[in-house]
Amino acid sequence: MNTARIRLLAILIFSLFGTMGALPFTDADRDRMDDDWEIANGLDPTIRDGRGDADQDGLRNRREFRKGTDPQLEDTDQDGSDDRDERRFRTDATNADTDDDGILDGDEDTDGDNVADEDEDDAKEPCVNNDGGFATPDDDDTDQDGLDDEDENDVGTDLQDADSDDDGIMDGNDDADEDGIADEDEDDVDDGDVDDVDDGDVCQDGGEDADDPGADE
Repeated sequence: MNTARIRLLAILIFSLFGTMGALPFTDADRDRMDDDWEIANGLDPTIRDGRGDADQDGLRNRREFRKGTDPQLEDTDQDGSDDRDERRFRTDATNADTDDDGILDGDEDTDGDNVADEDEDDAKEPCVNNDGGFATPDDDDTDQDGLDDEDENDVGTDLQDADSDDDGIMDGNDDADEDGIADEDEDDVDDGDVDDVDDGDVCQDGGEDADDPGADE
């Protein structure tokens, strides 16, 4: 074997095995996440929190780091589907329209059951205790207008503005299609999270809001 080939083989071997075990970033707490990334995303680089799930989307912080998703936002690309659900439907959690068909990933109906992908598991989502002391479905509502972020894109409202059209009515209480049902309740019947007594969802009816304003309790 000539010298050139030996040198090339050596370089190849080093590139494959020479840095094995070493990380290409600073990781003070050894949780296999870049310290700079942790700081930028609201995590503590001095605590091993790789197995945590800051945004409660079902993905551990370490996986969020590897996939390039936001550990503080359950729906990184704001397409309606939570980051973990994107894995289930094999869509890209950083691309709102993975197949470029003009339909947001969350609004697709992959299994053809007439329920949008973003609503498939709503009735099974864990409940979280909010400031009122009652449990509600674990869906982000960035602007606290009663309309979940995943539904804001359906009605064309701004998830950063509680009253997108400045009409003095919170977006969740608006009725965009004038069917007598508030926008925040539009998909409740379809996804199993009906705002009514004994609705079969996993959350307390007292924490729901059937008639607005305020919770039913």
